Amino acid sequence: MRREDIILETSLGRLLEAYADHCRRNGLRESSVQLYRKLALRFLKGLEDAGVIEAAGIGPHEVSCACLALKSNYYLSAIHTFLRFLTEEGYTQRDYSCIVPLFKRPQPMPPVYSEAEIRRIEAAVDRQGPHGKRDYAALLLATRLGIRGGDIATLTFEELDFKRNTICLTQQKTAVLLSLPMLPEIKAALLDYLEHERASSDSAYVFLSLKPPFSHISVHLLGKLTSTAIRSAGIVPGGRKCGPHAFRASLASSMVNDDVPYEVVRNTLGHTDGSGAGLRCFSFPRPTSRRTFETRCRITLFPDDPESNRDLPGTPAAHTGTMPA
Repeated sequence: MRREDIILETSLGRLLEAYADHCRRNGLRESSVQLYRKLALRFLKGLEDAGVIEAAGIGPHEVSCACLALKSNYYLSAIHTFLRFLTEEGYTQRDYSCIVPLFKRPQPMPPVYSEAEIRRIEAAVDRQGPHGKRDYAALLLATRLGIRGGDIATLTFEELDFKRNTICLTQQKTAVLLSLPMLPEIKAALLDYLEHERASSDSAYVFLSLKPPFSHISVHLLGKLTSTAIRSAGIVPGGRKCGPHAFRASLASSMVNDDVPYEVVRNTLGHTDGSGAGLRCFSFPRPTSRRTFETRCRITLFPDDPESNRDLPGTPAAHTGTMPA
């Protein structure tokens, strides 16, 4: 039986829907709700296989059996949360989350590409190919600004302001507004794609597929074009990832090693965790600081502060949703 075909045959199914509603009430995005629901479903199926037919029958032995049936230790944290929910809502009299071992994901060295490698990757894109201008513009959004793949794939014209040179979007992962400067090389690449390659379509999305009905590109396609560029550049990834997300790590690493404050790095990447703890793993010995990102960060963080930007060219103003002429 495939995991997506799992069907609960007892009253435990009611717990699943109650948990999903609980997650929504607590402000989780629908994608997160579905993830937690899927993991709870697998756990509940394990309880059924252990002979449980209702919430009252859940005990330490059944919980242990269901946990052992899970395919990955990464699921245990979500099961821990689910069991606490059952107790808090009165479905179980005892909190069995205490018998579920806590498992933390290891924190490996981030998959960083050097500045020289990123330049080679960008240059490896064949901009004269049938979709080269699209791929190049999308790639620059990842390498130069660290925008997530999902946000690049669904970028709309409303989020681009070519007059004020800003990109203002609501992140899919966090639902938090992110405002970034439209760097000159990114603006040039976007206009080159829009004027010379993009299909004639009234779609609100910027990056379109090559064939009708011209839907927006997928995150999978972004990963494919990124790995193709890395391979064409003659770079051996080793243990590094090859998707657009790897460039977020590269950007964070360069900024941290340029002594850019963690708060500025956090705002640039659109992180919602204010502690900055998640960024500290990106600091490791690198060549002498070149202040590569100082100007962009100052413009991003202090767009309307003339004192902070008194020696900088053009400060981007607020987003107006302007499309190119």
